[in-house]
Amino acid sequence: MRQWDWSETSQTVSILSRTHGLVRAIAKGSRRPNTPFSGGIELLTRAEVGLIIKPANDLALLTEWHLVEHFPALRQSLRVYHAGLYAAELVVRMILDHDPHPDAFDALLELLRALQPGSSTDGPLLRYQKALLLACGYTPVIDRDVATGAPLSDAPVAQFVPELGGVVPAQAPATTAEGRKMESWPVRKTTLTAVVDPRSASGEDVSRASRLLAAYIRTLIGTTPHTLGLVFPSLTRKTRG
Repeated sequence: MRQWDWSETSQTVSILSRTHGLVRAIAKGSRRPNTPFSGGIELLTRAEVGLIIKPANDLALLTEWHLVEHFPALRQSLRVYHAGLYAAELVVRMILDHDPHPDAFDALLELLRALQPGSSTDGPLLRYQKALLLACGYTPVIDRDVATGAPLSDAPVAQFVPELGGVVPAQAPATTAEGRKMESWPVRKTTLTAVVDPRSASGEDVSRASRLLAAYIRTLIGTTPHTLGLVFPSLTRKTRG
């Protein structure tokens, strides 16, 4: 997921493991010309690794790295590479170290395999963000009024309230019991349908649905991901009031 120089010959790395979650480790000798790590340690690649994890130490020791799979599309398209960086940053920000999330691991792997230079990144990113939210327990409620549980009307537009984690009717007041106004975003029903079934939705609806989940995740983590503007520039673009 990430890597930093530790010394002239070694690095510290952040690895997403299917069985151990995020693990931060020292890779001794990884920067030597005759590195013992096959294929070299590179971002957004899949490998079989050996780890010595010590509960009393924040950093594990990476003893083996055997490259299993790399994803050529990431090196062929800057747009695809940015999507991969964004996906990796979300994992780092949404799960805790040593907290296994195999579904999140599988979702990231599926995304990296699906990204292609000649295709839109919106669909793969929508499916990935949806799976990551599910794995972390933050799936948004979009098939009914999140405040009352009642079915939504047939109106073409609803409003998404990130603080509530779902949608309410467009005309419903987005306020707390104490009367405090909550942030809300108007959202088309076709966009919500794209969240439910991305593969059967139109391209523009998929694009809007992917941006919706990205904005929701930004609210959940309480900060703007550094890579958000690379894939969703409209979410970071400043506008004049």
